[in-house]
Amino acid sequence: ETMPNGVASGDVTQTSAVLWARTLAGSTVTFTYSTDPTFASASGTVTGETTDAMIPVKVELTDLQPGTAYFYRATDASGRMVEGRFRTPAAPGVKQGLRFGVTGDWRGELRPYVSLANVAEQEFDFFMEHGDTIYGDVPSLDLNRVAQSLADFRIKHNEGYSERYGRNIWAEIRASTPVFATIDDHEVCNDFAGGAPPSSDERFDPTGEYINQTELYTNGLQAFQEYNPIRQETYTGTGDLRVDGRPKLYRYRTFGSTAAVFVLDARSFRD
Repeated sequence: ETMPNGVASGDVTQTSAVLWARTLAGSTVTFTYSTDPTFASASGTVTGETTDAMIPVKVELTDLQPGTAYFYRATDASGRMVEGRFRTPAAPGVKQGLRFGVTGDWRGELRPYVSLANVAEQEFDFFMEHGDTIYGDVPSLDLNRVAQSLADFRIKHNEGYSERYGRNIWAEIRASTPVFATIDDHEVCNDFAGGAPPSSDERFDPTGEYINQTELYTNGLQAFQEYNPIRQETYTGTGDLRVDGRPKLYRYRTFGSTAAVFVLDARSFRD
């Protein structure tokens, strides 16, 4: 047996990265990383813990070198080990081009997503998960109802990143290529407007002034953040009640002096 969703890296900067894994039993996961693919000399070790097999482990690596390939191993308490790799973005001033991939809108019953089978070999600088990473509002193989609870949303994310027909192509991508990720609407439900009042949409519970304060939204966003190798950031000090305290998915990253990348959230705050 191995880790059911493989491993992942993401949210990279010139000097940091987030590593991710989900173990079959709630336990400690140890991440060892190195610039040497043989791990003859390790750059460092970071551990993360979970008490629930459905909650992935995430750790952050810091003090990395820009424009550098890193290799890592995730090992759980039972000795299961999965390897991955990523490259940090080049330092400002470096111009070396940019190669990346992007996809969005995938449903768990369509896995293993053979149209993505060549991504791992491309050696992209990053791969963008461009929203609708689940269809929480559509029944599927692993959850034959609309997702409502936090447990429901975790099932949906696990479904998409799991093996089927002997392949787990998402695990291959996420082990080989750092990812960025954001939501569209189906991480919660179709065409939702997070900055509108719950009274405007009967699918939402009246537990907040805005849809992005309701239990349904909170459950969907928590599971999304758990199942992606991204930092769990929150907006503070904005002076806007629709925004303060809500998940911050916006990212701004530079890749040398070649490109600036902006990751947006087009759903959480629209009215």
